Amino acid sequence: MMNKILRLSFVLLTICLMMTACGGLKEKTITVSDVSISGEADNYIKVVDGDYILKPGDGTVTIAVKFELIKQYNGSKGDHIGDMNLVPLDNSGVAIPDIGLNFSPATMGDWDKIKSLLKSEVGKTVIVSFEWNYFRKKDIQAKIMKGTSNFEIVRADFTGTKSNSSSYASYDDDTNDSSISSNDDDWDAILKSYEAFIDKYISLMKKASNGDMSALEEYPEYMEKAMVLADKLGNAGGDLSSAQAAKFVKLQTKLANAAANM
Repeated sequence: MMNKILRLSFVLLTICLMMTACGGLKEKTITVSDVSISGEADNYIKVVDGDYILKPGDGTVTIAVKFELIKQYNGSKGDHIGDMNLVPLDNSGVAIPDIGLNFSPATMGDWDKIKSLLKSEVGKTVIVSFEWNYFRKKDIQAKIMKGTSNFEIVRADFTGTKSNSSSYASYDDDTNDSSISSNDDDWDAILKSYEAFIDKYISLMKKASNGDMSALEEYPEYMEKAMVLADKLGNAGGDLSSAQAAKFVKLQTKLANAAANM
């Protein structure tokens, strides 16, 4: 339970830092059929045909997608789907360009729904909310809302597979995190990686607040790294010691204070 709380608090803090006003955009309904799924999960799940609603929020766009289990999963490739993105497409089937980040499951609860679906009987369905957000980019948010007519699901792979585990080997040139597996209980090493991430992330925010547009190019990479680190925080074995918990809170406070002073 402690691990899930840590992961949730990390994800919420990191994502909330990036939220901006939606500028009066309205919901949009799209009708989809035979949605493409790329990745190992393609043989086991599908997107149910029908109408789906794109909802703009405070710097976000969300869409709730209904998945159906089409083949029983035996768990031989991993215990759950470790990654999954939603890519918005235009009316010609081309991905909306230059959106920074793809959509990903919005909450830990949505990830849990995907995991539960794989353990269910064929024909079972779940509704998973996907969310997009990108650093103060209301123009991109508007482009997604205007241009999206369809979507596809990509990178739907199981944990423990080569394609998923090798996606990100390190956070930067100086801090290599490849030695920390998703089941590693070395909290000191994980917290060290977290601290290195925060220092880099604060530097990125300072660049952006000073008008350095190159920060926008770096931002997608760091948000993806944040999701990888959040997964490690959620899956690490054992609870933190009192000293480790105190350090985690201190790091969270450091990140929040830096954002407040931007």
